[in-house]
Amino acid sequence: MVIVTWVDAAHFQGWGSLETAIGVYPKQCVSLGFQLPGGKDFVRLAQSVSAVGTEDEQIADILAIPKVWVKGVKKL
Repeated sequence: MVIVTWVDAAHFQGWGSLETAIGVYPKQCVSLGFQLPGGKDFVRLAQSVSAVGTEDEQIADILAIPKVWVKGVKKL
């Protein structure tokens, strides 16, 4: 189980002032999950695992976060 701190893109939809546009910043995010084998360029998490250690083991709700967005990974 790990907790990943990362930055995600943000957007403002529709018409707005320049001041509103300048106020749009990337969002700080935190995700918690079971770390799965990932590629060299991303961290992969699963939210849930069932039937652990059996032939029926399954995983659900997978999140792949590009490593350039990741600020930290802490094992729990």
